[in-house]
Parts: sequence; structure tokens; C-alpha cells
Amino acid sequence: MRLPFLLLASILYSATVSAGELVMIVSSETGMPYTGFHQGLLRDGLIKSFGDALAQQLQLTPRYLLAPRKRIESALRNGEGDLLCNM
Repeated sequence: MRLPFLLLASILYSATVSAGELVMIVSSETGMPYTGFHQGLLRDGLIKSFGDALAQQLQLTPRYLLAPRKRIESALRNGEGDLLCNM
């Protein structure tokens, strides 16, 4: 029960600091149905739908940072994004 609360608290704190954006770090190595890439941008998939809905609820603009699977955790630790979403 404590983990979901900490996750939500960190999202809300990070989101307020990041100037109106919710930056989601997404593995560039996944595919449909989770992610649909077109011309190097995340355009479709469950992760995009989830991120868009979450950002809307938080009244933020969603932005997706694509990274290789081996780099997504370090990107989150380094403060490059607010939330890690990997399937």
C-alpha cells in the first residue's frame, strides 16, 4: 500500500517542478500494443493512452522521452523524466 502512495506523491511533486509537463520515460524497444512509433515519435499504444490520460487529469502537457531499455532507469534517477513506463 505504501508503494503506490510514494509513486503518486513523487509524480505529483515532479510534475509541479517540471513547468507544466509530465515527462514519461518510455523504452524505445517495445512495440504494439504498448507503443506505436512513427518517425521516431510515440504516436499510439497503451502507454501513450495512459500517459495522455494521466497528464490530462493532472492538467499537464504530456511529453515522452524515448530511451533504450538499458537506459530508462538511469534516466529516471538522473531526473530526466517524472515517470517510468516500461512493459
